[in-house]
Formats: sequence, structure tokens, C-alpha cells
Amino acid sequence: MTFNINMNNSNFQHGNNNTFINSNNSNKINWKNIEHDYLKIKEIEKAPELVEAIKQQSVLSFKEKIKEHIANYGINVLSNLSTTAILEILSMFL
Repeated sequence: MTFNINMNNSNFQHGNNNTFINSNNSNKINWKNIEHDYLKIKEIEKAPELVEAIKQQSVLSFKEKIKEHIANYGINVLSNLSTTAILEILSMFL
């Protein structure tokens, strides 16, 4: 699993081919075909389920919640997060 972040345009990519595969591998979403009018959030506090997972320091819970959030709202849901919040997210995967 790879995570690439470009801070210049706040672009957060998951995987090697901009594709998200859910936990049961039955649905495949190609991000290139999804409209760009995504829900935007300013800070991670706007996504309480992610904050709770971080507080619990549960990497598995966090990964599942972030996958669910991205599947529901698109990858750009993370684009308005602060640099600190994005680094906090990335640190959970290390």
C-alpha cells in the first residue's frame, strides 16, 4: 500500500493506481471517473469518527474509517485538511 501526498495542491492519493478497493474486494472505484464536487472539510475535527479512531490509537479502526470516509465522499475529502492533520493521518500508517 502506498500513500503519496503533494502539499502544493493538497492532492492525497491512495494506492498505486488511484483506485480504492473496499475491504471485501467486491467493489472497485476508479477515482478518475468520479466527479470533483466532493464534500470538503477544513480540519480533521469535522470528521469525528476519524478523531475517535486516532484517540484510540487503533490503526486498524483508523484505516477502516478513513477508507469508509474516502469511499463515501471521494479522495478529495482530505484536500482541505491542514498539513498537521494530514501528517497525523499518514503517521498512523507507518
